[in-house]
Amino acid sequence: MAGIGIKLQHILRDRSYRSLLKGYVYAGLISAGPWLLAVITVAIIEAFGAWLIPRSELELFLGVVVYTYAGSLILTGAIQMATTRYVADRLFAEDMSALAPCYHWVACVVVVAGGIVAAVFHSLAGLDPAAATGSVVLFQAISLTWVGMIFLSAAKDYEAVVTSCAVGFAASLTGWLAGALFGGLAGMIWGFAFGQVVLAVLYGTRIRAEFPSGRATDSRVLQHWRSMPQLVVIGVFYSAGIWADKIVFWFSPWGKHITGWFYTAPHYNTCIFLAYLTVVPAMALFLIRVEAGFYKHYTAFYNTIVGGGDLDSVRREKREMEDALWLSAMRLVKLQGIVTIVFIFLAPWVLRWLALPLNLTPTFRTTLLAAFAQVLLQFLFIFLLYFDWKRDVALLTIAFACMNAAFSYATVYFDPRFHGLGYLVACLIALSFGLVVFDRRMQDLVRETFSKQRIRA
Repeated sequence: MAGIGIKLQHILRDRSYRSLLKGYVYAGLISAGPWLLAVITVAIIEAFGAWLIPRSELELFLGVVVYTYAGSLILTGAIQMATTRYVADRLFAEDMSALAPCYHWVACVVVVAGGIVAAVFHSLAGLDPAAATGSVVLFQAISLTWVGMIFLSAAKDYEAVVTSCAVGFAASLTGWLAGALFGGLAGMIWGFAFGQVVLAVLYGTRIRAEFPSGRATDSRVLQHWRSMPQLVVIGVFYSAGIWADKIVFWFSPWGKHITGWFYTAPHYNTCIFLAYLTVVPAMALFLIRVEAGFYKHYTAFYNTIVGGGDLDSVRREKREMEDALWLSAMRLVKLQGIVTIVFIFLAPWVLRWLALPLNLTPTFRTTLLAAFAQVLLQFLFIFLLYFDWKRDVALLTIAFACMNAAFSYATVYFDPRFHGLGYLVACLIALSFGLVVFDRRMQDLVRETFSKQRIRA
């Protein structure tokens, strides 16, 4: 994503307020992507759906959508990191023609695997055949959007990426509305799935336009899946860790049984998804300033080593890279810290404005802090992976997922005011250990880097 961040910086060069707003809006939409618009779209449906259809039917539809997003993220997490690494390697080798064929092959794998998983689940979940079939299509389409985002991170035309995302979710909202008026539950699912299929098609079209190739498919990415098992672990456990607390609350005494296998926890879901919206500024800043700025010093450090620079030059580049990283990180913490503090202070007013119960205020405030800690943890993982410290990240993601599940389960039996505390504690502990690991590895970076260089006669 650093490439897009560098491109977006060109928008900010004239320093006008219009360019500043445009640059950060694009950065927010690209970094948050389908996730941000999905939360907004679901919020709109939840707000207005009760006027059109019975509450029980609306809850079941929302349950299908949330389960689909959770399941598709965990499923694609198994191949997401290794595929991203393959794309990065092809970009480094300037082999652009390999990207579209690779996308086609990965897309086929995801569609087949996602179809099988979703078909088994929904055939046993208590939905009627029409609704179950639509749910399978929805699962496949959303899985394709996650795959598409991997390849579009290297896109030049980021405006088309943002437009595609907006068109897709507008189509989902329109399709849902048509389904709610004329098709019942199955109609709503198929209508929402229609928009996600549109988005997946637009993403695929954009990938083919950005990376033309004479080949149809390319399965070489499979070797990356096999040779980098740590990346598979990272993808699966990080995605599972993000959803662990939600799943615990769905099936807890505070959860609500909808039908079949579908459960929800409205009070917790509402707070956590609102909290996630508040970290968009941090994600935008990370893309357009932090990662892009760090990447310049990162490449300078390794170019100095590869180019045969002396030890003093290498150490100087390392210091500059560390200074740029920590300065940017502090800016990010300050920005998101201010946003989080403002929302903590305004929490009762936000809930009142959204017509939500004020007794959710403590949970909302806790999840605001947890979302802040989790986005910092995500950025830390990215930096660790820049230096190829896969084993460390794998262990941290496993610990994060296990702690989030265990601590969230423990807080289920606490007073409702402490709901979300397990998620917060898990993020903070993982973040603390991650910072320790990062600091120790950075101290030994020069020696480690030189030891990995091939000796030339």
